[in-house]
Amino acid sequence: MDPASVFAVTQRIAVAASCVGFWLLLMDESMSPNARFAILAALAILACVEKLGSVMNLVAVERDWVGINIISPDLICVNHINHVTGGCCGRKHHNRP
Repeated sequence: MDPASVFAVTQRIAVAASCVGFWLLLMDESMSPNARFAILAALAILACVEKLGSVMNLVAVERDWVGINIISPDLICVNHINHVTGGCCGRKHHNRP
């Protein structure tokens, strides 16, 4: 499993666990204040884990782009220009007489 996949799975697990935590806070009104505080603290930690997974996923993807850019920077430049402009630039046009 590549690192980007691991980070993406980590993000999704943290989000799913956060949903369960919010559901518990919403549904169980008889919960003690200490238990509510513990769940809220766990939700804060899960939010940090989700954000950390997001940043690590971004770094992993950007690291892959750097490798591709070093191998063939001209191809990346043309592909990026075509993507940004919707494909209207970066092609060679021949002048007709």
